Amino acid sequence: MTLNRRGIIFLVILLVIEAYVIMTQWVQPLSWGIVPITGLNGAITYIFLWLLWPIFGGIIFVLVMPRILGPLFLRMKGAVWSDYVNAYVDLPRPTLKLTRVIRRAIYLGLLTMGIVSILIYIIPPTLLLPPGAVQPPITVFHMASIASIAGLVVPISIALWSSGWSYRDASLVHYKIPDDGVDELYEIEPIHLRFDSFLKGYAGFSSILFIINLVIVQFTTEDFTMALLVLYVFMHVSLLTLPAIYVHSRMNHMWLRKNLPKARRFTKSDVQILED
Repeated sequence: MTLNRRGIIFLVILLVIEAYVIMTQWVQPLSWGIVPITGLNGAITYIFLWLLWPIFGGIIFVLVMPRILGPLFLRMKGAVWSDYVNAYVDLPRPTLKLTRVIRRAIYLGLLTMGIVSILIYIIPPTLLLPPGAVQPPITVFHMASIASIAGLVVPISIALWSSGWSYRDASLVHYKIPDDGVDELYEIEPIHLRFDSFLKGYAGFSSILFIINLVIVQFTTEDFTMALLVLYVFMHVSLLTLPAIYVHSRMNHMWLRKNLPKARRFTKSDVQILED
C-alpha cells in the first residue's frame, strides 16, 4: 500500500484533528475514579478501551477471524443458494489504494455505530462511568460510555468485514448457469458483493437510526457539544482500524481457492447482444 502526496496530507490532517480532540476532550475523563464494569481506574480502563483494544484486538481478529468466518459463510451460502457454483478467477492480488482504505475505514465506523446502537440499550452507561464523575441525568449517548462500547465493538466489525475483503482478494465468484432449454437468466458475480451487501445494508440503516436518536435526545437537552463528541467517536474508531486494514492487505488469501474450480475470465467478446 502506497500513499501519494494527497493521501499523506489527508492523513496528517486527520491525525492533527485526532491529537487536538484527545488533548482537549479525552484527557479529562482519565482523571476520573474507578469504572464499575472493570473495577479499574478510569485512566487504565479508557486507555485500554479507547486505544489499545481497538488497535491490537483488531489486528488479532483480522489475522484469525477470516480463517473461521470465511469458510463458514461459504457453507451457509451453499445451503441457502444451493444452485450457485463457487469458483475463482485467476487474478493477481489487488493493490490496496488510498480510496479503498478510506472506504473500508468508513464502513467499519458505520458498522461499529450500528452495533453500538443496540448495545447502548443493553449496557447501562453507569457501568462505564465512574460514580459521581458525571452529573445526572446521564443519557445513553454520553461520549465516554459510547467510546467504551465502540472500542469493544471495533474488532468485531473488523472480523466481519475482513471476510468480505478476503473473498475479494482471492477473486472468488459464484455463478448459476441454466440448463439448455430452460428459460432462466444466468448469473455470475463476485462472492464478496453478496457478503458485503448484508453488512452495508445493516450498517447504513442502523447508523441512520442511531444519528436520528442522537439528535432527538441530545439536541432536546441542548447538549450540542456532547452530540458532536459522540459523532467524533466514530471518526476516531475509523482511524484506529487503519493498522488492521494494512495487516489484512499484506496477508495471503489464496487458501480460500482450495478445492474450488478455476473459472475462465469473462470478457466483452464473450457477451453477444443479438438484435431482432
